[in-house]
Amino acid sequence: MSAIRKGTAMNVDRMNVEELQDLQKQVAEAIVVKQRQARSEVKKQIRDLAQKNGTTVEALFGVKTGRKGKGSVAAKYCNPANPAETWSGRGRMPRWLQQKIQGGAQKSDFLIG
Repeated sequence: MSAIRKGTAMNVDRMNVEELQDLQKQVAEAIVVKQRQARSEVKKQIRDLAQKNGTTVEALFGVKTGRKGKGSVAAKYCNPANPAETWSGRGRMPRWLQQKIQGGAQKSDFLIG
């Protein structure tokens, strides 16, 4: 089936399964493109409005825009039995520290520095 043309009437009742699946794929791809375009336009409008009012999106919302990575966080806890095992204090507590705490130790016993 050829690409969908604007203003072309379609009779899906006359299409076979393969043509309907192709149409479905084209529609799904078109939706993704249109959503990206809409989000991009809204972001541009917000940036322009902020700039017009003498501020930035970062200043308004306290966040950085763009696709920069989060970066790494310095280790805060270390396993004395294996110094290669560290934990930043964020996310799920590692097993080695869980086991030590269950054994009666305090989390503060493993602070670095």
